[in-house]
Amino acid sequence: MTLVTSASSLSFVQEAIDQVFYLQVRVSPVELDWNAVPEICRAALAEWNKAVVGLGEELMSILCDGLGVKSDKLKELSCLEGRACVSHYYPPCPQPELTVGIASHTDPGVLTVLVQNEVGGLLQVKCGDDWADVEAVHGAIIINIGDMLQVLLCHLLFYKRVVFAGW
Repeated sequence: MTLVTSASSLSFVQEAIDQVFYLQVRVSPVELDWNAVPEICRAALAEWNKAVVGLGEELMSILCDGLGVKSDKLKELSCLEGRACVSHYYPPCPQPELTVGIASHTDPGVLTVLVQNEVGGLLQVKCGDDWADVEAVHGAIIINIGDMLQVLLCHLLFYKRVVFAGW
């Protein structure tokens, strides 16, 4: 079953054969039609949206302070404008040696807030030439700096325009 709203802000996919569930909701910058969100998760998603805005503001302020730029600089640059909640459910695999998994990638956005369940091995990071599992820690969150934030930070910290003297 696939459900997509007219603004393409909500999609729900359930693969009945494998019982893999995937929910993606783009909360902003386009206003979400909350009636299109499945009722079973509407309140939790609204609560998540409120909490993640506060967390994003705090994290970006801490990053700015640590980098020596004005604490609301990233907010000024609209880094808090786009938000999406993406949830995956993968049941235990009876034959994990036959799975391919997702291709290696970086996160394209500003920040990714990742909450793992108790199942380890779902997140790996590159360490030199090897991949290392990130152990799931109960109650912990993982913050990934995305491609867009990396580019913005490089621009803020290292890009210096040459100013020429006038004649």
